[in-house]
Amino acid sequence: MWLAGAFHDIGKIFVPRELLEKNVALTEDEWAQMRAHTTLSAGFLHKKVRDVSESSQYDEALEACIHTAMFHHERMDGSGYPNGASGEDIPLIARLCAVSDVYDALTADRPYRKAVSVECAAQKLLEQAGITLDASIVEPVFGNEANLARLSVA
Repeated sequence: MWLAGAFHDIGKIFVPRELLEKNVALTEDEWAQMRAHTTLSAGFLHKKVRDVSESSQYDEALEACIHTAMFHHERMDGSGYPNGASGEDIPLIARLCAVSDVYDALTADRPYRKAVSVECAAQKLLEQAGITLDASIVEPVFGNEANLARLSVA
């Protein structure tokens, strides 16, 4: 899992830096460029898997990385991108990464806004549980006071 999480956004190396650091709303064209990072990540990793598999045994961890890269912005209700996949059509590893990616996005400063508290992030995640995010992942972690206390210390 950590490998998939580490590489899920590798396609952002192909997105212009000024878009990644922009502190105002993106235009529709800029959003299209930003959304392309999922397919760019998966394509880059797929090429690397093919290169590796020609010389050695295929690595299932790299396949998990490809699925995570491609699907981590898909949403349970089908409102995500790049393919509008929904529910169980989204690989479990990508659903896990989606939750952690949203949590990270909320709790880290961004050029366009300040980070929110762990408690605020947990509330936002719980509001999306079963809608855009997998409730079976969100609720056990963010619906538990002991877990929130641990996250607040981290």
